[in-house]
Amino acid sequence: MDNCGRRKKEEEGLGSPESFRKNCSRFLLIWTAFLLLAVSREAFPVKAAGSFQKNGWERTEKGYVYYKDGKKIKAGKTEKYRIEKIDGRKYAFNKKGIQVTGWRKISGAYYFFNVRQKGKGYMITDSTVNKIRLLKNGKARPGSSRDRKKLEVMVLCSEWADEILKENPLAGKNEKLKIIYDYLRRNLPYRSIGAYRGTEDPDWDLWAVKYVYNHKC
Repeated sequence: MDNCGRRKKEEEGLGSPESFRKNCSRFLLIWTAFLLLAVSREAFPVKAAGSFQKNGWERTEKGYVYYKDGKKIKAGKTEKYRIEKIDGRKYAFNKKGIQVTGWRKISGAYYFFNVRQKGKGYMITDSTVNKIRLLKNGKARPGSSRDRKKLEVMVLCSEWADEILKENPLAGKNEKLKIIYDYLRRNLPYRSIGAYRGTEDPDWDLWAVKYVYNHKC
């Protein structure tokens, strides 16, 4: 049985229409809030797509890429992401050479690449993001087991946002939020969360995001 079929079966008998709507709204806000952290980025001052540029930033239909000495910076065969220092700042690129932002796990360590307006997507260092301390080298230093769980979920959300927005990577923030919201409404197993109601787990929000991701259609 696929996820959609499993979702339909799980939905049977899980509460009244009123309680269902309340739970849908609650969890939809949680999922949107987590994914919101991975959708904002302002453009670099680069040449228009299609122009010849073999050094520096270039805007493409798939996102931003960077050329160094005529070669596109990208992760190697054994890497998921590559960190590159450019003009004093560090940035991350995937195997296709597309710049990535938000929380990322690279070589076993967690890093955060700026998603704020005018942030340009560079690595944040010696700071605190989402209540998690970042050292001078950019590595996250989780202070609790919840921090470690949160990091796992935030990386998942950054990669999930990449997947949802793959056809519109350069859309504006508001447009990206609408795309994500519409995706969540279409694809998530709201009623399946009914089985988790009533628990006192302090990490219920993290659990919910991971559960929904693993059961999406």
